[in-house]
Amino acid sequence: LSPPQRQRRPGPLTRSFSQSGPRASGTELPPPVVVKRSLLSKYLSLAKFRLGFLVLLTTAAGYLLGPFPLSLVTFTNTCVGTALTIASANSINQYIEVDSDLLMRRTAARMLPAGEMSLNHALAFGVITGATGTAILYYLVSPLAAILAFINIILYTLVYTPLKKVHWINTWVGAVVGGIPPLIGWVANTGALEMGGWVFAYALLIWQIPHFLALSRPLKEDYARAGYSMLINSDGEKLRRLTMRYCLYL
Repeated sequence: LSPPQRQRRPGPLTRSFSQSGPRASGTELPPPVVVKRSLLSKYLSLAKFRLGFLVLLTTAAGYLLGPFPLSLVTFTNTCVGTALTIASANSINQYIEVDSDLLMRRTAARMLPAGEMSLNHALAFGVITGATGTAILYYLVSPLAAILAFINIILYTLVYTPLKKVHWINTWVGAVVGGIPPLIGWVANTGALEMGGWVFAYALLIWQIPHFLALSRPLKEDYARAGYSMLINSDGEKLRRLTMRYCLYL
């Protein structure tokens, strides 16, 4: 089989936006190089499949660490429902951030900035996966698990995402979002929010802070270019102190 043909695409063709946002330098980013993909591949990319799979593993671990025996049916429904809500949150996040993504080297080649999928298509995918995943959790697993998953979609898309333009505390909100999936798994096993689930969620939440603070260092210019309010851009020394402090909290 011949390798996929690469081509350069212009910016998003589905929504106009200003190119005059904050810049780390005076140079424009070159048009992103993208690869033609199948519809399934596009959906997996929109859902951030690799990252989403890692998040899903924490839900599975939360279930398996619960005190009750494994129910394969419940476990499968928990994983499928949670995976769909993760895909929903990631898709809606990219729909909201398409203009900012185009300004960052790390994200300029994503499907929406590159114009590979319409914004309406991406939003519809996010809404459908979110509704389907929440319904699976509600009717086949536990209403409480469904509520937690739905809250996480709201936190990620309507709180964390816009807060990235406002204040660096967004990193802590994002850590809360990352701490909820193991709670979903624990609730699927036990039917209740119990100490074991909270301990797992706390450990994951605290671990994420130094992890993301460290990852933000090489992305400093990208964040500035997109206009994100991140701690690395406002107080590098404070970032260093908080990274060390949260490592000790673990």
